[in-house]
Amino acid sequence: MQNGYYWIKFRGIVQKARYSDVPTTDFATGGTTRGVWHLMGEDIEICSTSEAVVLSGALSAGGQEQA
Repeated sequence: MQNGYYWIKFRGIVQKARYSDVPTTDFATGGTTRGVWHLMGEDIEICSTSEAVVLSGALSAGGQEQA
């Protein structure tokens, strides 16, 4: 997946998030994985991409498209 903004569904809530394709530690497994989601408007990072369902993206530079 490419770096950028996407509409995702996380824990039943549709929201815009920024994806960064970087190596990171998955705290659930202790292993290293690629990619982290940054939820917009919240100070939360999601390392387990299996919890995020991509609905649409990659959005344009401003990420203003609706889900």
